[in-house]
Amino acid sequence: MITWEKGYKNGNWDDDKKHGEFVMPKYRNNSRDIMFFKFKYISSDWSKNNKLKQIIVKATNPKENTIEVSILTTDKQIDEQEVIRLMFKRWLQENDLGSIRNYIKNNPYSCIDSTRRRGGSPSKSLSLPDVIGRIKMAQIEKFGSRWLKMKKIKLRFKKAKNSQITEV
Repeated sequence: MITWEKGYKNGNWDDDKKHGEFVMPKYRNNSRDIMFFKFKYISSDWSKNNKLKQIIVKATNPKENTIEVSILTTDKQIDEQEVIRLMFKRWLQENDLGSIRNYIKNNPYSCIDSTRRRGGSPSKSLSLPDVIGRIKMAQIEKFGSRWLKMKKIKLRFKKAKNSQITEV
């Protein structure tokens, strides 16, 4: 079992007891877009129940904001860095899902199934991958419409320039 310690209060950090530190990369939309998270940790038996191992973690995000959290595990032999990686990857995924939920809540019409607009079945719902795909398509369409507008402006300018030349 691995879990966050609920109700953990900051202030138990002691630099003299630090067991280790490492950096974890998080790849974003492409492999060159990387964010680095820094971790320092202390590991010991949990004072409330010595059958559990407590890992106190100081985590620093790319903006240099630091938090202190406590992770508990029943496996006293497990590698602390692996526990920290697993918990923070899960945390980052939950935050990403939260961002998607907020997008859907704030932009509900972008997530309505297109068959509803054409008189199709209103009971058809979208899966999360469908919603993510539609969000990405909306971004692509927005970029594409900007590109088309610029192309039209350039064509108008070229036509206007050509018509001035022929009038002379």
